Amino acid sequence: MHPQRDSNTCIYCGKSNRLSREHFMPKAFGTFRNCPTLNNRLCRECNGNIGKAVDELVNASPVGLARYLTQSTGSIPEKPRIFYQSHHGTPPILIEAKMRSLLIGESEDLPIRCEWIPDCNAISPLSQVIIRRPDYSREVILLNETLSNDDGIQRIMRVLGIDKARALTAIVHDTDREIGTKLLRRIDKRYKRTKFRPTTLSGGLVPGHTHITFTSNAMRALAAIAFHYTLVTNEYIHGDEPEFASIRQFIMCGGNPDGILRHLDRPFLDALHKNRYPSRCTHVLLVDKRARTIKCNVALFIYPSRYVPDCSYEVIVGRNPFVIKMGPPIIAHAFTYTDEYKQEGFHGNMTSLHPFAIQQ
Repeated sequence: MHPQRDSNTCIYCGKSNRLSREHFMPKAFGTFRNCPTLNNRLCRECNGNIGKAVDELVNASPVGLARYLTQSTGSIPEKPRIFYQSHHGTPPILIEAKMRSLLIGESEDLPIRCEWIPDCNAISPLSQVIIRRPDYSREVILLNETLSNDDGIQRIMRVLGIDKARALTAIVHDTDREIGTKLLRRIDKRYKRTKFRPTTLSGGLVPGHTHITFTSNAMRALAAIAFHYTLVTNEYIHGDEPEFASIRQFIMCGGNPDGILRHLDRPFLDALHKNRYPSRCTHVLLVDKRARTIKCNVALFIYPSRYVPDCSYEVIVGRNPFVIKMGPPIIAHAFTYTDEYKQEGFHGNMTSLHPFAIQQ
């Protein structure tokens, strides 16, 4: 026990507010049997602050894309809408391709926004209208629930400043045809000249690119997962020690991630299953206290598919003070999705990993 620790205060703000229970593994990833929670360390205000950052991690970023591709929705029943701007302002994952305009005189390729279909490992265009402003710049307007009425259409036109724009191409799913027609009428009175594209890509598709934004908030949430897992699995660490001031500051306020978090070019558990991916989707967390610096390695959505992005990261938790050089030097757990405990309300199971099974 730390001799100067007050267990009745929040490890982040230091206030004696009502403390809460925190799930270091986000609920959006699911609930795992045998997985403990971090109790009486965070006040509700600080816990809520971290929760907003977690929303960006699980709905955007490479982790959000991996969650979508593995269809691991956790405690949230619907699939994440990662290809649209969220209500919280989370930037969408951008998958862009190009196709020819249908209008005479338009010879350039038009950028279109697409989504990834996990079941068939292919991309499909989102419902969208591509417009051209008077200055000949182009804009892609996605058709979603925010455009379901005239107020929403008027608002998006005002925000984008497209009162005098011209519609170039519309790609509209059957369920969005009514919204697309309304938008075209408001944008361009000549909308009858604009045809609706079918929703499947043809041979005219020009290869594009994928852009994933790893926001500061998403990095904060990833650091929180690593830090809180370290606290849960090491009884000699409380979290308010001065050695962890840097990571606490980063989790609460963000900032430059250098020295706190980095992506691992090579997954840290290559030898875990004899160089084979697990047969089921799995997360692995590992705390290493062998050096002067405590590190936590995080590998999320390890999946037997090459289409899932590599989400392996190293988080520097803090300096390793003498007072906590107790307990096992390496602690690791796997969080594996399985239907075995579905009747108990769990999406998977948390199991301990032998440290010698993991090659650093």
